[in-house]
Amino acid sequence: MDKNKIFPKISVGIPTFNQSKFLERAIESILNQTVKPNEIVISNNHSIDETEIILKKYENHPKIKIIKPLKHLNVAKHFNFIVNQLKSEWFTLLASDDIVYPNFIETLMIGISRDPDCILVRCGWDNIDIYDNLIDRRYILSLKKITSPPRTFLEQISGPKTSFAAFASRKSIWNKVNGFDENLHHDVDWAYWLSISPYGKFIYEPKIVVKYRNNYRPNEEKKRFFKELSDHLYIQNIIIPQVAKKLNINLNKIKRKRYSSFKRKLIRASQLFDQNERQELTNLFLLHDVGGIRKISQKFINGKIWLDSACKKKLITFIRKAFSLIRCLL
Repeated sequence: MDKNKIFPKISVGIPTFNQSKFLERAIESILNQTVKPNEIVISNNHSIDETEIILKKYENHPKIKIIKPLKHLNVAKHFNFIVNQLKSEWFTLLASDDIVYPNFIETLMIGISRDPDCILVRCGWDNIDIYDNLIDRRYILSLKKITSPPRTFLEQISGPKTSFAAFASRKSIWNKVNGFDENLHHDVDWAYWLSISPYGKFIYEPKIVVKYRNNYRPNEEKKRFFKELSDHLYIQNIIIPQVAKKLNINLNKIKRKRYSSFKRKLIRASQLFDQNERQELTNLFLLHDVGGIRKISQKFINGKIWLDSACKKKLITFIRKAFSLIRCLL
């Protein structure tokens, strides 16, 4: 990096909740950077483990500010709470169970400097397990170095093309879209990339900058499935049409991408459940023909079919909420 060049300042937010096992390593990794961030703000979302003890070690650090919301917040609200406290022109969020490499901030700054119309920088990442063992390395090979609208939007329709573990965003754009969408449970990042896509260029730096801790909680993906599917439907039927309208894109031209994305999500569900649950879910709701999905979903809404599996109540609640959205994708 050219040390004589003036680079924008970057703030780092670390939202944390009950991850004291990993928190200190995350903090130390962001302190150990070749280029230092402007500030580090850590928000303790009312943890009940040893988070307070760990944070006490850093309460007098000149680069670190420790904050706490008035009450426990959901994911999107907590992200908005912490970003609202950040003072720099650019920001990134570091999960408190991840570890950044020393080149993290420097690589983001290099990306920011590539184009004055840049609003998002994204990088590669390593997936690691609970013991820090490398699972795989992730580069998004389909991405161009600089992507302009509407491609910034079109590339995201079938799923996110940016890792929430390896990004920097311009804060003025975060303000422009009113922050992260608080209607969502988990897919807050994907919705954000879509929402900001009309407003500037996305930069891709093909360097590994972070260790992203992945799938280390037993059955976590299965537990989150229904909320993630609900998020998916919201994104496909609320956010994508809104952004498409801003970019003057005909929804009929991107219908196939939207449907294929939804179908992949449902297919993934069939791999998460045990044999009995899988049979019930695939037969009654998930993987059969379009007419079958529509027909059996209506039976769920009318209360005519009841499952014996542990998923019964979740399915009924979910179907009632999501059926009108599902129909838009069929």
